[in-house]
Amino acid sequence: MQAQFEKQILNGSTISQDIKVSSDVVIIGSGAGGAVLAKELAEGGMKVILIEEGGYHPTSSHTDLPFDALSRLYRDRGFSASIGKPFIPLPMGRALGGTTVINSGTCFRTPAHVMQNWSQNLGLHDYNEAEFLPLFERVEKEINVTDVDFAVMSRANSIFHEILAKKGTPGKVLRRNIRGCEGCGFCCYGCPSGAKQSMDVSYLPKAFRSGAQAYTRCKVEKFKVQGNRVQGVLGKFLNSDDQPTGYLLEVSAPKVIVSAGTVFSPRVLWQNYVSRKNPKLKKNLGKNLTLHPANKVYAKFEEEVRGWEGTPQAYYLEEDPQNEGITFEGIFMPPDIVALTVPFIGQKLNQFMRDYKYMATFGFLINDSGTGNVKQLPFIGSTVFYSFNKQDVEKMKKGVAYLSRIFLEGGASVVYSLIHGHAEIRSEQDILKLENADVRPEDAECMAFHPLGTCRMAATEDKGVVGPDFKVFGWEGLYVCDGSVIPSSLGVNPQVTIMSFATKLAFDLIKESRPSP
Repeated sequence: MQAQFEKQILNGSTISQDIKVSSDVVIIGSGAGGAVLAKELAEGGMKVILIEEGGYHPTSSHTDLPFDALSRLYRDRGFSASIGKPFIPLPMGRALGGTTVINSGTCFRTPAHVMQNWSQNLGLHDYNEAEFLPLFERVEKEINVTDVDFAVMSRANSIFHEILAKKGTPGKVLRRNIRGCEGCGFCCYGCPSGAKQSMDVSYLPKAFRSGAQAYTRCKVEKFKVQGNRVQGVLGKFLNSDDQPTGYLLEVSAPKVIVSAGTVFSPRVLWQNYVSRKNPKLKKNLGKNLTLHPANKVYAKFEEEVRGWEGTPQAYYLEEDPQNEGITFEGIFMPPDIVALTVPFIGQKLNQFMRDYKYMATFGFLINDSGTGNVKQLPFIGSTVFYSFNKQDVEKMKKGVAYLSRIFLEGGASVVYSLIHGHAEIRSEQDILKLENADVRPEDAECMAFHPLGTCRMAATEDKGVVGPDFKVFGWEGLYVCDGSVIPSSLGVNPQVTIMSFATKLAFDLIKESRPSP
């Protein structure tokens, strides 16, 4: 894409002068929200400038090992995390295309019961299944959402499928944004074949064909403001070490859309003192954070599973009455990554890694009922605070117990869990011990991949940060559109929801920009 669109993708680390430009809209961030907006708005005839703090990494650059890819494509080299009980790693992308470059590619529509809650109980009347059906369909067509083929599925996923099928309760293959997947297993470290239709492969090329421009390695610092109206942004270019080059970008635009992600969109608003113009924003800005905390188990079999070969997240089990609030999904980490994440050391770790080729893995995420927040701390910056409540700890126990039973019934000799005090599960007695245990939040080793809600959409300004039109309450020309505006926890992977929200905003802005007949 770089050669074809070299005039559209401008690398801030190579720019050696201040730049002043104007556009109809400037978008901060290029992930599932920003990229969709750029494409739809540009195709709708608007002049679009996109600003991305990370760099552009073409498909041809995705040739390194997973551990090395962390440094290139992940924020904080993959070591972002929340503070609380438990400590939760929070991987986020930092590249043109955002987190879609390093996500699993899993695609769910917004669950019906979630949308029903939004439209009936939260006063977001246009956010219902009927209104969003054409948006879902448009997004899914653009990124080619399709069922995973068993031929490229990780053996860890197919083992789980076979066990469930024998029990008479099979799950389903996941739907993913893929085109010609080869099953290399590198979905989360930059797809080397370009099969995963992340934003840099799907939406952004279409945005550039319609005239949009992107400035990479550029960090937005300030809004251009007159009264309560935003009129553009000021940013600074960064070198390859993320240090300011000394050169600046000034974009004049009547509409500014913040799509920097759930953790960093609040930062952009805070550093521009948006709550000084509307003090009511203080109540919700950075609050209402949900994460979909995730956990998994490892199950050792006699056969060589080699679960890092094939699509790692390809199969799932929908919520059922016994596991309400839990969604089970396949997962597998490459050996060089898993060695950093399991709670073993010394000889125990050595043996675990020797046995790793015999292990199947399956995971789950919980529809969290608790919330956290993001704060802007002096000398530290955006910091995530989040702790489990008792209800979500119980969901975590239930998820681990369920997967342990499935794998032991399916022939595994041992199941390794990430709950302290229950690392090895070999029998039904061990499972019962876990179920009856008083597990504390800090006893669970978790990860989280879906931060949402810190600039929550609401019908009124006392409940959120943006209204149903995505406009920041009390401001003109200022919008937020990314995972931060999602009104509540989804319980499923959010990228299709975010992309559909962005499509809706784009259509509304295009309609607004056109003169009435």
